[in-house]
Amino acid sequence: SQRLINALLQAENPAISLHEQLQNSLDMILKISWLPLAGSGSIFLLNPESHQLELTVYKNLKKHVLELCQQVPVGKCLCGLAASSQQIVFASHMDERHKNHHEEMEDHGHYCIPIGSSTTLLGIINLYIQAGMRHNTKLQATLITIGSTLANIIKRKRMEEEIKNQHDQLAYEREFIEEIITRMRASKHFNPIHLRLLLNPVEKTTGDLVLSALRPDGVQHVLLGDFTGHGLPAAIGGPMTSAIFYAMTMKGYGIVEILNEINQKLNEKTPIGMFMAA
Repeated sequence: SQRLINALLQAENPAISLHEQLQNSLDMILKISWLPLAGSGSIFLLNPESHQLELTVYKNLKKHVLELCQQVPVGKCLCGLAASSQQIVFASHMDERHKNHHEEMEDHGHYCIPIGSSTTLLGIINLYIQAGMRHNTKLQATLITIGSTLANIIKRKRMEEEIKNQHDQLAYEREFIEEIITRMRASKHFNPIHLRLLLNPVEKTTGDLVLSALRPDGVQHVLLGDFTGHGLPAAIGGPMTSAIFYAMTMKGYGIVEILNEINQKLNEKTPIGMFMAA
């Protein structure tokens, strides 16, 4: 029993999905030689919204069984009874509790093991046994431990997936904001005349600025700036600075007036501790 538990825990892999993790766990359980199983089984996960058990992974189940057992209501059939009572349900034969049956089914028994705790049900492990097998209390204790171990694995895997989803969402939002800032910083008025420059930021969004434009009288204004910080926080002030620089240069303002306007707007709009060296 301890070897099986250790094997299940050691098989946890953050790189695979919950479905793959459950399939691997079921395969390991069915391969244990000292468990008197028929080599077939499945794992159901509880859908709390529909209050039904949904077939998630399985091994060596016939087609008609898969069709009958895609969804099992809590309280119905052996798996549903195990879910409603949150206790192991044992059957040595196909009895009256075995509601989902088919004329092609051969007689068999079941161990249906809840996955979870006394207060939280996550699913059911359904293991097939040979018809006529007697109930074994020592085996039941092992199966209870297996259910508890699998519950911890599911909780951790779901937590990993939730963290990954949040990370992916943040990455998407960051990329979206970066694209907006990049577009806002870009200006058709940038004039590279008399300049050779290399802009090589550590990140896609940066607080570094190179602005260049010609006034209507032909005077060239060039601003080389660097905002404090890195990444998105440093890049926030860039679009505002760029817009003021180009708009006022196009209207013929002098560089002192432009810098005073930029300074005033940055002082008004950006938080304390953020500023631009220029």
